[in-house]
Amino acid sequence: MSLLNYTECEFDAGQIEKARDEFQALHAKIAGRSEGYESITSRVGSEFSDLIGDGLKRLATENQAAWGSALLACLHGYGVLDKTLTDTNWYEARIADVKYRLSSAVNAIPSVEQDSYTRVESVRRSFDAEARTLWTKFEERCQETEDTLKDGPTPQRIRQLSEGGHFGDNQQIGYRTTGDINYYVVDEDFNTAVLTVHLFDAVFRGHDGSIDMLKTDPMTLALLENMILRAEQARESGTELSAGELAYLQSVYDVLGRDGRGHEPGFLWFMGEVADSDHIDDELRATIQRRLADGMLVLSDEEVGGGMSRLPEDVRRAAVGPDRIEPSREGDDPGIDVSSYSGWSNDWQDLSEFLTHSDPELQGGTEFSTSLLRTGSDMLLRSTLDGVPPVETFQDVIEVATRNKEANHVILTGEGSDGKNYPVHENHEHLTPARMVENLYTIPWPDEGEAVRGLTDWISADADSDSQEDRDRAGRSASALIEILTTTENEDGDNPFLDTAVGGKDYQPSVAEINPEVLKSLASVYGAYLDDISIDANERGYRAAAGGDDDQDDLHLFHRGGEMALHLPQEEHEKFLQLLLSNEEYSAPIVSLVEHQERRILNAHLDKDTLGDKVGGAGAADLRSAMSNALIAEYMDRHDDVETAREKANQMVQTGYNIVIASTVQSAGSKATPAGIAVETLLRLMEQPVKDYYDDKYEESIGFTYIKDMDEHLLNNPSNIRDHANLQVLQSMWDRGMVDEETLEDKGLLIGHGDERRLPTSTVEWDSAATGYVSRVDTLINEIDPELGDRAATYIQHFQERYEQGAAPEWGGKKKH
Repeated sequence: MSLLNYTECEFDAGQIEKARDEFQALHAKIAGRSEGYESITSRVGSEFSDLIGDGLKRLATENQAAWGSALLACLHGYGVLDKTLTDTNWYEARIADVKYRLSSAVNAIPSVEQDSYTRVESVRRSFDAEARTLWTKFEERCQETEDTLKDGPTPQRIRQLSEGGHFGDNQQIGYRTTGDINYYVVDEDFNTAVLTVHLFDAVFRGHDGSIDMLKTDPMTLALLENMILRAEQARESGTELSAGELAYLQSVYDVLGRDGRGHEPGFLWFMGEVADSDHIDDELRATIQRRLADGMLVLSDEEVGGGMSRLPEDVRRAAVGPDRIEPSREGDDPGIDVSSYSGWSNDWQDLSEFLTHSDPELQGGTEFSTSLLRTGSDMLLRSTLDGVPPVETFQDVIEVATRNKEANHVILTGEGSDGKNYPVHENHEHLTPARMVENLYTIPWPDEGEAVRGLTDWISADADSDSQEDRDRAGRSASALIEILTTTENEDGDNPFLDTAVGGKDYQPSVAEINPEVLKSLASVYGAYLDDISIDANERGYRAAAGGDDDQDDLHLFHRGGEMALHLPQEEHEKFLQLLLSNEEYSAPIVSLVEHQERRILNAHLDKDTLGDKVGGAGAADLRSAMSNALIAEYMDRHDDVETAREKANQMVQTGYNIVIASTVQSAGSKATPAGIAVETLLRLMEQPVKDYYDDKYEESIGFTYIKDMDEHLLNNPSNIRDHANLQVLQSMWDRGMVDEETLEDKGLLIGHGDERRLPTSTVEWDSAATGYVSRVDTLINEIDPELGDRAATYIQHFQERYEQGAAPEWGGKKKH
C-alpha cells in the first residue's frame, strides 16, 4: 500500500498509444502511403501533393477538399490521443516522483519515531497536498483535451495541438493539408524575417519581387491580417494567442524600428517612411498601414495575451506623454519637462496618424487605451506651449482609445472592473476622473464631440446586457459620470460643464451646446437609467435596491429588492437634467423622455397592487419636478429674469408635448400611446436639431404647431396638477382596454381627425375650457373600475403633494431656488 494518498489515473497509456497509432495508420492509408509509414509525424514537402503517395497523388490533388477533410479528421484524432497520452504520462511521472520523495522523507525520520503515527502523518501531509494539486492540474488538462475533441479539427485546435508537439516535427501538417492560412503555425524568426525584409525592400527600394510578395504571398501581410482573426477567435473562446504568435507580432514591430544601419529611430519613423514612399502605390500603402495598425492594437490587448509592455518604445513613450517636473509646492500640478515636449509632440502626431488606419471595430488593450486617454486629456489644454499638436490629433487618438469599454470605465471611475484602483503612470498621477472628463468635454471639438462621446456611448447598451458583469460596469460608470457632471466646481464655485469658458455667446455655454454629440451620448445614458432614477434615493451610487425576498415588490416601481440599480438623489437629478436641457436645439426630446417615463410610472403603479401608496405618485412627481426645476434653473442662469425664464421654459415644455403627440400619432395613429413609445425612438429625435428633424420627416403628415395657451395651463396650480394626473390615468385605462373608443367618443373626450382620433396628451389640447372635460374624465374613471379609481385617486393625491413640495414656485411648487 502506498504511503501517499492520491487519486489513481484509470487511463491505460498502452491502449491510448495503440488507438493513437491506428489514426496514423488510417491517415497513411488515405494518403496512399505504405503500411507503417508515419505520415503524420514525418516531415515532407511544403505542398498538399507532397503528403500523398504517388498512386493517389493525381486523384487526391483533384479532390483536395474532400481528401484534406478526411486527412484532417485523422490528424485531429491522432493529436487528441497524443495529448491524452502525454498528459497521462506526465501525471504518472509526477506522482511517482512525489512517492519517491515521500518515501525518502519517511526514511529520514529517526528509527525510534518511525512507528509514531503523528510523526509520519506530519511528513505525509504536504506530499498529500501536492498530489491533490497534481490531480487538479491533470483534470484541467483533461478538460482541455475534451474541449479540443468537442470542437473538432478547427484551425485553432489543430494549431494548438501542433504547437504542443503532438505532430512531432511536422508542425505545418495542418496548413499543408488544407492550404488554409488559418492552420499555419507561426515561426517567430522565419515569419518576422519574411515580412520585414519585403517591407523594407518595397518601401525603401521599390523591389518588384517584394512588392509582389506583399500583395500575394500568404506569409507576409496576409499572415499579419490573419493574426487579427486569430485574436478575435481567442477572445471569443476566452483564450489567448499562442506564445509564438505574440512573439511574432512583437518581433515585427521591433525590427521595423531599426534602420538596418545600426540605428533605432523607432517604429513610428518607419510608418512615416511608408507614408512618404514613392516606391509603392496607394493601395499597397493603405494595406500596410491598416495591417500594422490592426496588429498593434491586437498586440496591446491584454485579453489575448498582449499588453502595453510589448509595444515599441516610441509608441509607449508617446502614449504616456512627456516627462514631468516636480511640483513647486504640495498640491501643484506638476509641469512638463519642456526639453522632452518637442519629441513627444512629434511622436504623438505620428501615432495619431498611424492609429487612424486601424479597423474601427478593433480595440486596443486597456492599459494602452487608458494611457492614451489620460495623456490626451492632460495635454489637450496646454496650448501655451510651442508646437502643441493640432486638436484633430487628439480627436483621432480618442476615437481609437474609447473603443475599449474597460478603459472608459477606468477614466470615469479610476478603477478597474474588479473595483481596485487601476495602476497610474507617474506622468498621470495628478489626474483625477473629474479633471479628465472636464478637459475632454469643455473644449469645442471640430467634430462637435463625435470622437469623445465614445467615452460614454457604450454605457446605455451595456446597461441592458445579458452579462451581470457588463451591467455592473456600466452602472458604476454611469454613477461616476453623473457625479462628476453634477458636483464638480471650478475656482469660482461654478459647474464647469454648465458654464464653460468658451466664448461667442452673451452667457457661458454648456458642454451640451459646444459639443452636441456629447449631449446625445449623455441623453442615451439618462434614457438607459430612467427606471433606476425612479428609486427614491438620498445617497448616490450604484448598489442593490432596498428590500429583500419578503418585501421585494412593495418598494420600487421597476426593481425587486436586492437588484443592482443606479441611485440618484433629486438634487443631482435636477442638475443632470439641467445640463441635458441646456441646448435648446436638442432639449425637447429630453422633455419628451420625461413625459414618456411619467406615463410608464403611472402604469407600473396601477399594475402592481403590492406597491406602497406613495411610491407611484411620488416617483412621477419627483421626475416632473426635476424637469421643471431644471428648465427654470437653466433659463434663470441665462436670463436673470423670472418671467423670461418661465416663458422660455414653457416653450420648451410645449415643444416636448408636441414631440410626444407627433411621435405617438406617427407611430400608429390613434392606437399608439405615449407610454408605448420606445426610449430609442425619442432619442433618435436627437440625430439633428428638433426643428430640422420634424421639417424633414413629419411636417407634411402632421400639423406641428404650438399650443397657444400652454403658458396658462402648465402645472402651476393644484387644479392643473390634478387634471394632468387624471388625464394620464384615463389614457392608461384605455391602453388596458378597460374603456373603448366609442365611450370616449360619446363623452366628447377625443381629439384629432379620422384614424388619428386620440385622447389629448395635455388638457390644453381640448378646444375649450378644460374644467368640463376633466369632470367627465374623473366620473368616467370611477364608473369603469371603482377599485382602480381608488388607486388612481391615491396616485393623484401623492403626485400633487410631492410635486408641490419639490417644484419651484414658477411651476406651482414651494421649493426655494
